[in-house]
Amino acid sequence: MAEDPSYVKVDRGVEIPVPAGGEVWAAGAVILNRDGHAFAQKRRPDRRLFPDC
Repeated sequence: MAEDPSYVKVDRGVEIPVPAGGEVWAAGAVILNRDGHAFAQKRRPDRRLFPDC
């Protein structure tokens, strides 16, 4: 059986999805602690997607 090109196998056989040609995927989240404080992180300027965000 041929492998599905929309997934790639990584360490220990875990499969992750692969964006189709021309697609860019992004994820976002807000992490709050019990006091309602939000976690924030800035991406490095050399990141391909959303640098310096």
